[in-house]
Formats: sequence, C-alpha cells, structure tokens
Amino acid sequence: MAGEERDLTNRDDSRPVRVKVDNVKKIYNTRNGEMVALNGVTLDIHDNEFICVVGPSGCGKSTLLNIIAGLLEPTSGAVYCNGKEVKGTGTDRGVVFQQYALFPWLTVKKNVMFALEMRGIKGKQAEEEAMKYLEMVQLEKFAEHYPKELSGGMKQRVAIARAYAAEPEVLLMDEPFGALDAQTRTQLQTELLETWQREKKTCFFITHDVEEAIILAQTVIIMSARPGRIRDIVKIDIPYPRTQETKMTKEFMELKNEIWSQVYPRQTPVSEDVDFEFLAGQFELSGSSIKNIAVSAAFRAAAAGTEVEMEQILNCLKEEMKKSGKNLQREDFGPYYSLMNRKEDTGHAII
Repeated sequence: MAGEERDLTNRDDSRPVRVKVDNVKKIYNTRNGEMVALNGVTLDIHDNEFICVVGPSGCGKSTLLNIIAGLLEPTSGAVYCNGKEVKGTGTDRGVVFQQYALFPWLTVKKNVMFALEMRGIKGKQAEEEAMKYLEMVQLEKFAEHYPKELSGGMKQRVAIARAYAAEPEVLLMDEPFGALDAQTRTQLQTELLETWQREKKTCFFITHDVEEAIILAQTVIIMSARPGRIRDIVKIDIPYPRTQETKMTKEFMELKNEIWSQVYPRQTPVSEDVDFEFLAGQFELSGSSIKNIAVSAAFRAAAAGTEVEMEQILNCLKEEMKKSGKNLQREDFGPYYSLMNRKEDTGHAII
C-alpha cells in the first residue's frame, strides 16, 4: 500500500535472484544532525530482469544504486550479489552514470579495451573484442576518436559499450540518458532494449522520467520522499518490443497516470478541454503542430496546479511562438509532452 514499507522478496517471479537488498538503511551525519537517506529497503532483483526506479528528487534512488554497486556502504542491512555480500566494487556489477565517465586521454576503442583488460584480455584479442562492442552500439567508425570529439549521445554509447565489455551480471544505470536531448534519448532507449534482450543482462535503471520507466522496464519500483522507502511496485505487462507508438496506447496511459500519481501526488490534473482546431485557426498552423505546442503551453499554465483556461493556453502559445517559430515538432517539447497526454474519452488533458 502506498506510503508503507514494501517487502518485495516474495514477488511472483520464478527466475533466480541475482541481487538481494536486505533491510538496507543509509544515514548521513550532517552539520544539522543525522539525515536518513534510506530507511529499510528490501528488494529482490531477478536474473535478466529490467527494473526501473522512480521517485521524487532526494528519495535515495542513486544512494541505493551506489550501495548495490559497492561505492557506498550501508549504515545497516546488506546487499548480496549471487549470494555473496557486497563489500565493495566488483566485475559482477557494471555502472553507467549520467555523467560521461570516460577517460579523455584514451580513444573510444581504448576506453572499451580498458574493461576488457580488467578481465585479463589483452593485445590483439582485446582490440577485436572492443570492436565487437563498438559495433553493438554502432560506433565502430569512431573507434580512433577521442571523447571530446563525440556528441553526448555518442559518449554515453561508449560508456554502455564499456560496461557490457566488462561482462557484468548486473548493469546499474543512474539516469544515463538524463542529460540528452529528447531525440537522442529516445534512440538510446530503443538501442538499450535491443541490447538487453540480446545480451540477457539484469538491469537496474534509475530515472526521473515516468514514460522512460514504462517504456523500458518489466517492473517499476516507486520510492517515497526522504527517508527513502519502497512505496509501491508496478508490473509493466506491455509486451516487447516497445516503440514510441506504445506511448499512445491505453495501457501505457493508464500505467503512466498510476505511477505519476504516486511519484508526484501533489500535482493537480488539468481538466480543461483544448479545442485544437480553434488554436490552429488562430495561429495558422497544422493541427498536429498546434497540438504539440498547446500541450507544452497547457503544462506551463498548469504549473501552479490550477485548471487550465483557454486564455491561459493562448497566452503561453504566443510566448512559445515568439521563441521558437511556427514549424515546431513533437520532440521540441519532449520535456512538456512527456508530462501530459490528451485523454480521448473525455477530451481532457491529464498530467
């Protein structure tokens, strides 16, 4: 039940347990006294399971990932990987951070070779293996480039290739696509799913984006605000492969509203019917373009949690038009669009 600590060790899953988080607590000593980041988290992560963790900022998502990775020690409780207690970092767990954690003095190929050399693979064999992983992320043509010569999305692909090259049994990803533009993020989500299905890894993925969690995960863990606990667990029963069109299905919308209401319970839904044809006439735009702009504008107008009036949307639209011009595409408003959908059965827009 929402707001209570959840023990997820008895989830109906026949797969072997790859990672066990057993009543983990993490307390930081600050100038203002103790700060409880995690307050008794218990969770089983199964073999080849894709879990996404969502929750408000400061709820302990990254702290939990870092404890599983062995980068932090829990104040109490323990984490086990393949039955062995985690006492530090290990090659059985690979980590991909939001920041591009690459060696700037090494080429793309040598960054990937570093992980292979940690496994004892060296020389020509390491070079050949590195190229296979670069092909996996479609970067074989950039093998001799340096990180500074790559885009943000390409850097993150290198980081993912290096993580896979280490052959970890568990892949830990801390908002790896958070700093990327909407188009690149969508592309990498698709590539990650394809790689996960092919390589059969266990993935533990942190995100602030509810849509991203649903499009990727088999299971979404919802954490409460600090002190961090597991608030709820949501099984994602949408079949793979999932595409961007999946986001427009009824099942996706229902899951999004269910998760969103728990992650951001204070947000007020927008309940104003938006006449897109009227707006299109006002601005001489195509219906598809104006709908996307209106979604952005409606979200901005509703930021205070009030119902959206047509006049508010028009005012926001005028601002958007001044800033961006007329030919706007859906991806231009990804951060807004991902927070709002048009609910066809009622004609209401719901955050």
